[in-house]
Amino acid sequence: MKQIITRLDDVLAEQVKERAEADGISVNALVTSLLEDAVSEQGGRMAWKRRGLQSGLLVSGRKPARRSGRPRVPPAGLGEAYIDAILNEDRGQ
Repeated sequence: MKQIITRLDDVLAEQVKERAEADGISVNALVTSLLEDAVSEQGGRMAWKRRGLQSGLLVSGRKPARRSGRPRVPPAGLGEAYIDAILNEDRGQ
């Protein structure tokens, strides 16, 4: 069995320690599990994301909702009339 020595900033080291304690495992077991997921063909990035979302360490980004069902580009040939209609609708006219 090999040992790996790495440097962590104090905040990250404390977070790792707290996470291991919360999970009821050793820091070594937590880091080993995380590294196994990171290098596994089945785990990798998606496993990290899934685990981060489940633990509350990551938040899923949501795309902003469109204001209406209008197309983003005016239909060909409508030009100013289309834009005027949209502005009037937005102004409640």
